[in-house]
Parts: sequence; C-alpha cells; structure tokens
Amino acid sequence: METYEKNYLKIKSDFPIKVLNSSATDEDLIINLDSRVVNLSFAGLEKFSVSRFQLTEVKNILIRHSLKENFKLGTIHFLRVIDLNSSLLNFSIDLNEFEIYISEKQFYVKVQIKKALNRP
Repeated sequence: METYEKNYLKIKSDFPIKVLNSSATDEDLIINLDSRVVNLSFAGLEKFSVSRFQLTEVKNILIRHSLKENFKLGTIHFLRVIDLNSSLLNFSIDLNEFEIYISEKQFYVKVQIKKALNRP
C-alpha cells in the first residue's frame, strides 16, 4: 500500500499516486483506476441509512489540495477520462478531519473517507 502525506492531506492507496501538477499554492494528484467500478463510503454516512455510493467506469481520481498553511479544504474528482469536464462526481472535504483510503478489490475499488486519527 502506498502512502501520501503532505500538508493536511493523507492518502493510503493500493494504486500509484502521481503528482499531475504542482505550484507554490496547490497540488493535483492523479490515481489511475483503469475504468473500474468505485464503491465510495464516508464516515458517518450510515446515520443517514446510506451505506455507499457507486460509480461506474472511473478512469482516474484527481485530488487537488492546497499547499498554503491553514488552508484545509481539498477537492476530490472521480473522472471518466483525465479531463476535469468528464467528472462523474466531485466534492470538497476538510482534509484535517478526514483521511482517504483506496483499496483494490476483485470486482471494484473501495474508496473510504474516514475520520482522521491523531490530528490536532
């Protein structure tokens, strides 16, 4: 399992994490899933009687996070192709509150947004 930690972002992934674009203010990461089914779950989602969201034919996950101090929001995009205009789903999360886990399963990719442990 590969681990990426920078600023407030923490990812653990069975897939390679590559820097797509980096500047002084933010960084884009790309994770190639090769057009797999994604089962996406969030910490606390079960209290709404929802177990997961499922996306089909996800080619890439793009994660944009800020490199600025005290800027904790990040955006996650699930893409059909590498173009942002092909986004199937995107959302913002507080990266200080959550960690991202990406696991390869036999018939799908499991993406979990879990509560961060040991954060200030």
